[in-house]
Amino acid sequence: MLGALPTAHERQLAGSAHGMTAMVEAEGITRRAPAALIGARGGGGRRQQKKVSYRRLKFPTVPKFLRKVSSMTLKTIFTAVSTALFLANAAVANNADFTLTNRTGYDIESVYVVPSKQRDWGNDQLGKNVLADGRSRFISFKKSTNICIYDMSISWVGYSADEDVIWEKLNLCEINQITLRYNSKTKQTSMTTD
Repeated sequence: MLGALPTAHERQLAGSAHGMTAMVEAEGITRRAPAALIGARGGGGRRQQKKVSYRRLKFPTVPKFLRKVSSMTLKTIFTAVSTALFLANAAVANNADFTLTNRTGYDIESVYVVPSKQRDWGNDQLGKNVLADGRSRFISFKKSTNICIYDMSISWVGYSADEDVIWEKLNLCEINQITLRYNSKTKQTSMTTD
């Protein structure tokens, strides 16, 4: 905003610029002033010449390392970061690892988790260990696999293979936690997932 009205000479400059804008010099800074402000004060007589002053606004400064960065470089950086985040998200999405918690009231002797298309049960995830009631076990898979759909078989300590429980087509890429429970009234083992 202007601090004072312009002089007659400045108004004359405004007239020569077809009344649109005029150049106003103050404190060594040249600015354009709207013509409406240049001749706004009416009346005759000689006016005192007043200095026009401007307030300098302080804007946040750009960090030094970004001053020489072109817009093309910024686009390249943005694309690289976006791609990295997308790939990281995709890698996490194919992670079939999960934690198995036993809340059945019985000890689990073996846990088999294999891709749904596999014909045999493969290796026991517990090895020689037992998953006692109330305990949890983290089950992980090779990171190079993109498989998400698995089947799971549970065998109990002291029970025959007829008592095994099997779940098919579990999308383990969407599951982080599996909790097993046994209902003695219905004699059913159930699974809850998170």
